[in-house]
Amino acid sequence: MRAGVREPENRRRGFSPHDRECGKPVMYRCLLSHDDSALGERLRELLEHVVFARFTEPESENHDVEQDIVPDAVRDTISAVFSMETFSERVAGDEEICGRIAHDVVHWCADRWARIPTDDRLEAEKAELESLRSLDDPCEAARFLERRPDQTDREPATGRNETFARDRSVADAMTAFLVRARRPAQRPEARIELDAAHERLVERWGRVLRQRESRHETAFFRRVLPPFVDELNRRAEIAVETAARMRDLFGTSSGLWDLVDAEWHFDGWDSIERYADLLETDRSIERLAAQIGRSDLVASKAREPAYTEAAFETTEEISVGRSEVTGVAFGNDIETVLPIELALATIPETELVFAKKLAEGELLSRLYTTRRSVTAVRTRRERVTAESTDRGPILLCVDTSGSMAGRPETVAKTLALALCRVALAEGRACFLVAFSTRIECFELSDLGSAIPELSRFLGGTFHGGTDLRPAVARCIDLLETERYRTADVVVVSDFRIPKVLDRASPDIRRVQSELGTRLHAVTVNDMPVDDPYNIFDYHYRYAPGSGVVEA
Repeated sequence: MRAGVREPENRRRGFSPHDRECGKPVMYRCLLSHDDSALGERLRELLEHVVFARFTEPESENHDVEQDIVPDAVRDTISAVFSMETFSERVAGDEEICGRIAHDVVHWCADRWARIPTDDRLEAEKAELESLRSLDDPCEAARFLERRPDQTDREPATGRNETFARDRSVADAMTAFLVRARRPAQRPEARIELDAAHERLVERWGRVLRQRESRHETAFFRRVLPPFVDELNRRAEIAVETAARMRDLFGTSSGLWDLVDAEWHFDGWDSIERYADLLETDRSIERLAAQIGRSDLVASKAREPAYTEAAFETTEEISVGRSEVTGVAFGNDIETVLPIELALATIPETELVFAKKLAEGELLSRLYTTRRSVTAVRTRRERVTAESTDRGPILLCVDTSGSMAGRPETVAKTLALALCRVALAEGRACFLVAFSTRIECFELSDLGSAIPELSRFLGGTFHGGTDLRPAVARCIDLLETERYRTADVVVVSDFRIPKVLDRASPDIRRVQSELGTRLHAVTVNDMPVDDPYNIFDYHYRYAPGSGVVEA
């Protein structure tokens, strides 16, 4: 432990977790990662449970922290958070936000606990007390105290020992102990009384030091707590206001707490809500996004080749030597053929008969008992492709050229929002590449990045020429990464593109054959896409004028 940081004495104390079998509430378990080096795992779990219960059920009164487990300063700090916060009624019932608040509160307490500055004078007194406690002989303990340069009768107010100077009970206990130690032991019970005085001094001194230590810790927490609670209040208010919008737009608010720090401010809701409203009024775009998402299930098969081993047995008889003849059987082993059969080969008229019987294994031969059957097990590797029900990531390429301005632009942006919602709802990674004569990339795989990135895309304007090849090249680079290896590529365009993918087609063929990548063409045009290279696996057409969707 680094200098100036004190380890809590009760960090290793245990506690009895709430157990359903005992009729008590089930203990809340935080699933986030933790550093338990400061407070200890069991103490941290208890504190998180108490804070979580306080914010999920603010009307309940069962939020007290067990007195014998938690350090006084930490318990008082948790209580101060409860009294200073302004959001409990608004976050009640939202277990995700309450869980993150509980995690942050306890994590902050543990972090500050490890940073409590050391009181050098207090630590010096604790060392003296430990030395006094270790002396079993009261007379030796008395001599130890008498050797101290700052006894209470020697200017106690300026002495090194604040406890003796400020606490009369400890000073009186030391005086009583020294008086008894200086008396001659004339009575048998004098030693017992001296031992009792020694124990009383140690007990009172230790109690006062613990109180001083607790006051020192509490004072430190009180100094650093207000800025943290102010930040917590701001984050909670922003999270509550944002969560409702996110659930309406994306169906989830998962990961929201990581997004909204104290300085976070987002003013791009208008563009997202505009296209979300279009999804509500034009269900054909939403159906198109759902159809693309379902067809992606076909491409979600495992891209990596898998192998299986098939075992099969063969049985054959071998001779391990010849001993006793047990009979006669048909065969073609010349060494065991009977002489009468061999005689056929010596007569020209029967030579062909011998050759025929030899070829067909019809020669009478001796049968030996030393032949045995041997079973051989062989394996054969077969290449297979395993099916998966998980849907892969989505790589979305959207044409932002000038020819898409107007209704096609609106359809393309609305479809991008719909596909992003599909990906987020199903936990699939999503990456958007906007292309004209250049490309611009947007990472939409989680809410933290999706909201500002999606708003930036939806708020932009479509202009410039058209070149799909850089976007395809970027998608191919992503397909060769582990995260997007099983992704499908969706291209949204009016496909007024000269020489569609002529130079890029070899690379596309490669990822289609090696990775099983599927390409989806969504034509926002009255005319279907001209695909002379037969590159796209799926074709969809949305007619901007009529809203007709064709697959």
